[in-house]
Amino acid sequence: MARGRAPACVALVAGLVALAAAVAVTLSRAPVRQAGSNDVEATTFLRIVPVTGGRWCQDGELLPDGTASARLWLQTTGHPGPAVRVTALAGGRTIASGTQAAGWSGTRLAVALRPALRRDAVARVCVALAHGARVAIVGAPPRTEPAGARLPAQMRIEYLRAGRTSWWAFAGTIADRMGLGHAWSGPTLALAVAALALAAAALSVRELARPRAAWLCALVGVLNALAWSLLLPPFQLPDEPAQYAYAEHVAQTGAPPAEHAPNPLRLDLSPDERIALRDLRSNEIGGHLANAGLWTRTEQDRLQRDLHAGFSRRSDGYSFGATPQPPLYYALAAIPYRVADGGTLLQRLALMRVLSSLLGGLTVLFAFLFLREALPRSPWLWTVGALGVALQPMLASLTSGVNPDALLFCVSAALFWCVARAFRHGLTPRLAAATGAVVAVGLLGKLNVIGLLPGAAAGLVLVALRARRAGGAREALRLPALAAAIALAPTALLAALNRLAWHRPAIGLIGNNGGALSHGSLGFRLNYLWQAYLPRLPGMPTVFPAQTTREYFYEFVGSFGGIDTHFPRWLENAAFLVAALVVALAVRALAQARDTLRARRGEVACYALMALGLLALVDLQDYAFDTLANSRGAFLQVRYLLPLMPLYGALLVLAARGAGRRALPVAGTLLVVLALAHDVLGQLLSIGRFYA
Repeated sequence: MARGRAPACVALVAGLVALAAAVAVTLSRAPVRQAGSNDVEATTFLRIVPVTGGRWCQDGELLPDGTASARLWLQTTGHPGPAVRVTALAGGRTIASGTQAAGWSGTRLAVALRPALRRDAVARVCVALAHGARVAIVGAPPRTEPAGARLPAQMRIEYLRAGRTSWWAFAGTIADRMGLGHAWSGPTLALAVAALALAAAALSVRELARPRAAWLCALVGVLNALAWSLLLPPFQLPDEPAQYAYAEHVAQTGAPPAEHAPNPLRLDLSPDERIALRDLRSNEIGGHLANAGLWTRTEQDRLQRDLHAGFSRRSDGYSFGATPQPPLYYALAAIPYRVADGGTLLQRLALMRVLSSLLGGLTVLFAFLFLREALPRSPWLWTVGALGVALQPMLASLTSGVNPDALLFCVSAALFWCVARAFRHGLTPRLAAATGAVVAVGLLGKLNVIGLLPGAAAGLVLVALRARRAGGAREALRLPALAAAIALAPTALLAALNRLAWHRPAIGLIGNNGGALSHGSLGFRLNYLWQAYLPRLPGMPTVFPAQTTREYFYEFVGSFGGIDTHFPRWLENAAFLVAALVVALAVRALAQARDTLRARRGEVACYALMALGLLALVDLQDYAFDTLANSRGAFLQVRYLLPLMPLYGALLVLAARGAGRRALPVAGTLLVVLALAHDVLGQLLSIGRFYA
């Protein structure tokens, strides 16, 4: 970057100032201050209160400290609403009450309570409606909890604090909330998140200015994932309860859980985990954007009491979709589990998340090495691409949780590096052995790596054939066979153990879904594959009502927590314009290097085949699951495509090149600043989702 250092520095400073200004403006907003809610989902009209008036009472309502008004989910039916009185009773006496005069309208009504509460209170809340127009009560119908308890119909109620203050003034309260429901409680958790995020940002800026080593980019990835692991509440990542249950079973028994039936859709957890999930309100929070994490000391005290109660950690180990997966990741996760054996469940979970964060750092490291081999010109841009991967917020959030995807991402990046190195330096016995070992780890970790294998195998064979034609060693063609043997030997051993010792299908996912893949005509399956990634053509029957390609992009821009937290659509549309410019610059770079591209067309075809193989595998998994569980689109999520992150890093490198030689330093700098802004805004969005 020496030639363009001055313009790049100007772009870096301008970008950071713009990011700081955007954060400052965002935090200067003054939203309604919510103290908590009863976590009831507003899914249906429960009852139309008649003109003559009515009364609705709910028991066990937790009114948080600081509650100054109750926001009721009531909806008028075409006329101004009647007078409403709210009363909160505890121990037979009224602890707060308030009245709203007639004439209101809309779907939610905030009723001021007097006196404002100075401590948490569990109360019976009654809503009395005076004579007036009809009013619909909105909430959840009668339902049964996972533990078997029958719950009556409930109105959704949100409890608000007095007045409005900016996010800046509210920061202390948010810090207190972030310290609840985690392994280590207290506002210092928020300081730890801030310190890790700032360290990742500072190291990114320093490495961008004076690139030193690939491992520093990897360190950015680790720090960023650790920040996300502390930021996101326990079990609020995709399938984390099931993944933890699998790892716990391995740690407790030394073996993976046995299969009980072909793809049974159930989740068996230990009493220790079930009670923790109940106290954390995980089922009420995950997927329900109106509900947030633990906000009150009453909830925190209950959680801590149950965490130390010594409930059993034993279960039969069946953990929904996690069970068919190979056991390697869970065996690795069992190590931090055993290290924290004397601690609480949340402490064990936190250490297991650290393991995934380290694997996220290795993913960045191998992405850097891939870029060094595949795009050898302009070494500074390797840092740009690797930092873009390290700061991609969806990747960081997913590698911050207990999930075998963290190992899959690492293995996939390593496999891309092996193939790129073979094309650049030739296939040696050492590289063949390393490639086989990488594939073996992938097959023992998560079977989605199978989608990458056709392209990787084609690459190794092509390199070997070129070496032989060029007068290379006669045994050149034996090297891909060596890689295959090293890859398949441990896999065969696992298949034997699955069948003979652990009573599982020899190959988990194939054993579960093989029969389902035979359903439907070939034409319908091809149509299913096409519409999973491309717009429907005229004459095709509609398989997916939405354009999945567009949804993939929006998920990649922002889909955090349990893949339920998204940026506003206007911001996603702005990101689409930026992405279109990045792709256009990358295409320009490819057009300018068409002679080089033509000479390396075999290598490029192998990368394309690796990508297409993964896309096809994800589609086949979705097709099989749709056949088994009538859940179309369950696997068509962008997180299943993140093994292709090395290609995302290459896209950033090509975009910087496409800006031209003079503008290259500025373009590369701005790409990293945009990645940093994307990550910071994703973290703020997630903090708002769970703690504000």
